Amino acid sequence: MIDEAKYERELEQEINPKEDNHNYSLEYRQFLSEQANTKNKLYAKACRLSSKIVPTHLNPEEASKLTSYLQLLHINVSPESTRSLAYLSTAVLGIISVLFTVLSMSMYVLILGIIGSAVVFYVLYKAPELLFKMWRAQASDQLVTAVLYMVIYLEHTSNLEQAVYFAAKNLPPPLSLDFIKILWQVESGKYTNISDALEDYAKVWKDWNPGFVESVHLLESSLYVSTDEHRHEVLERTINTILESTEHTMMKYARETQNPVQAVHMLGIILPVMTLVMLPMVVSFMGDVVKIGYIILLYNVFLPLTVYILARHTINNRPSGVDTSDIYDFYSSKNYKATIKIGNKTLKISPKLAGLGVALLFIVPAVLYFTNLYSSPDFIESASNTLTSLTVSLLCIAGLGFGLGTYFKLRIKDLVKQQDDLNKLDEEFSNSIFQLGNRLEEGIPVENAFKRVADTMPKSSVAVLFNNIYNNLISNRMNLKQAIFDPNIGAVSRINSSIIRGVMRIIVEGSKKGSKIVSFSLITISRFLNSIKSVNERLNDLLAETVASLESEVKIFIPLIIGIVVSMAVLTTNILLNLSEQVKNLGGLGGDEQLGFGTTLLDIFKVDYLIPSWAFQLVVGVYLIQVTILMSYLLSGIIHGPQKVERNNTIQKNLFISTTIYIIVTLAMSALFIMITKGIGV
Repeated sequence: MIDEAKYERELEQEINPKEDNHNYSLEYRQFLSEQANTKNKLYAKACRLSSKIVPTHLNPEEASKLTSYLQLLHINVSPESTRSLAYLSTAVLGIISVLFTVLSMSMYVLILGIIGSAVVFYVLYKAPELLFKMWRAQASDQLVTAVLYMVIYLEHTSNLEQAVYFAAKNLPPPLSLDFIKILWQVESGKYTNISDALEDYAKVWKDWNPGFVESVHLLESSLYVSTDEHRHEVLERTINTILESTEHTMMKYARETQNPVQAVHMLGIILPVMTLVMLPMVVSFMGDVVKIGYIILLYNVFLPLTVYILARHTINNRPSGVDTSDIYDFYSSKNYKATIKIGNKTLKISPKLAGLGVALLFIVPAVLYFTNLYSSPDFIESASNTLTSLTVSLLCIAGLGFGLGTYFKLRIKDLVKQQDDLNKLDEEFSNSIFQLGNRLEEGIPVENAFKRVADTMPKSSVAVLFNNIYNNLISNRMNLKQAIFDPNIGAVSRINSSIIRGVMRIIVEGSKKGSKIVSFSLITISRFLNSIKSVNERLNDLLAETVASLESEVKIFIPLIIGIVVSMAVLTTNILLNLSEQVKNLGGLGGDEQLGFGTTLLDIFKVDYLIPSWAFQLVVGVYLIQVTILMSYLLSGIIHGPQKVERNNTIQKNLFISTTIYIIVTLAMSALFIMITKGIGV
């Protein structure tokens, strides 16, 4: 991980000199080398290695575009090396495909190899752009907050460099790293001043969030006004500009979300289900061509991958709002583990081991059953199409669905309530800081202001926070910064809210300049938070129909439809098997002509190539689990953005519900259809 604090100290020293200057060029190179320890480390190493094996050349325009992506991603590789990795990986995969084709003597292997090579080439060729879009989606949620922090700082100190640094200190990655990098580029001489560096960075958002670009221009113009009143007006306009832009992009996103969601719905549900309905009949006529391996490749590899790409694209286009606090990462950094109570004892448990244990509890008996079934000398082929075999195969899907559900549930078991409490605290916070700002405007000392606001809302979460600050100031005789940020007993030491922490830093910084500055800052932030809340509510209203449709499909309709499809496949398979037996008997009783007729009919239906009902159910059941996770991922991303607690909670709920419905529907309908086929003598 990057030692961000070290660079902050260096920047602090340069902005407020206390010691000799350092060699910032050397420090920045060290910053880039330490970036290699991030999640892009493997990709960067692969690019460097590939460039040595397959050197490539790019035209200046393409190289410039890739360079901008790589710089924003903090990946220290040349743009040519990214193309080298794409070419080399595709060539290696192509050679492997040819070798397997020669060994298997099957053209299907070659076709699959070509498709796989094309996919790998596209992903690696577009990797810098795809990674940039993922970065942009994550960073965009922090843009509005970044502008707010700079406005607040410029309100009391007209210094853009320090305002950028203040935003960098309060923002989480990735935007904090970008702002730190802007400062390093100024210090290392790449830009002559902070305005040029910030202007160049703002161009990244020109097409994505033009309001941010205009806000940067307004921030710069505030430096050249003659009076404090005029500067205040410009900064007020800056906040209004970014808020109006955010509202516009959110409304546009809400309108345009319908089409990609419909595309996911068609490719992930409608078309696969329509194909599944026809699949048993297709196999009965073309069983020697349509192998189960191809079905697995289609339903469990290509379709889920396509749905994921579309879902990811939809989420990446989600516009910025106020930065959402990710409590999951906060507690993960503190070595969080799920706990369960057994009697009076509380035990820590690994989500991975618990999920695996639940999965094996269902899957192992099924594996033992089928191993015994197919290894038995008395094995009868039709035994693989009985209700018993189907029921046992459903245990595998139960294990997979419930096992993954257990894993996702335990990952956030003790965090859901804390996330809800944090959301409630954030909601109450905007009104409370407005009151706090009014108290400070009256000239009340800061410690008394915290106490008075807490007394007006005694049963709220904010009252607990403000009382903790007051007690640390009075009883523990701490200064304001210690009372709030002390790592052991500070009021916000256990609160993972970027907004609350940022506001508290503003209070600490502003108190050095005077209570009027703090009062203005708090009232401005309160108005800002209420505006963002209003925009989010409008977005939710516009997306209500889409969200409701997705929720009902994931929980009910998808497992219901797929369960009926599997039951229809069981019906078709049993009809064909029973029909083949009757044709054989008819041919055996009627002499050579009838035998010939029967043999011809059996050849037409390809009964010997029919996929066993339990195997077909496994392929479709696994696809159900995959599409449930992917649609839940999409649903959570549209509503909550990148919050991992909400995402995991949505996935685990939908997995338990959809798996249960699918198993019940499949069993009930299959049993009914099997009884019908026996009752009519087919």
